[in-house]
Amino acid sequence: MTAISIRPAIHSDIAGIAALERAYYGDHGYPSALFYQALQQWPQGLWVASEQQLIGYLLVAPSEPQQPHWLMSMLVAHAARGRGVGHKLLQHFLATELNVNQLRLTVAADNHAAQRLYQQCGFEKIDDIADFFGPGEHRWLYEWQR
Repeated sequence: MTAISIRPAIHSDIAGIAALERAYYGDHGYPSALFYQALQQWPQGLWVASEQQLIGYLLVAPSEPQQPHWLMSMLVAHAARGRGVGHKLLQHFLATELNVNQLRLTVAADNHAAQRLYQQCGFEKIDDIADFFGPGEHRWLYEWQR
């Protein structure tokens, strides 16, 4: 097994990020154009995990001063799940991006694995949001603070 590399994304990573997104979310995922734009606008917010190939990514969007950044998406390839990839990716981002003092995210109420991951990384559940992504699409709001 190859060591996992965590680093900021580069232009050539976008095809792999978009393929991972499609494999997991299908037509409901972010399009590759969003990742190209995010890399241009927030280069410090798009990170990848890789072994010999890309196995995960996270996308963080900045906010106004004194407001929390948002973890818009974090995804690990099915074959790499259960190996701590998401934990390493998120912890590395939080340790490296020192200008991020507060980070929020939403997670599906039934996504217990993601909830455990976020709690292990120091996030706390602060709210339940009904119909966040439309009728019946409830989410839990989590927050991390430095």
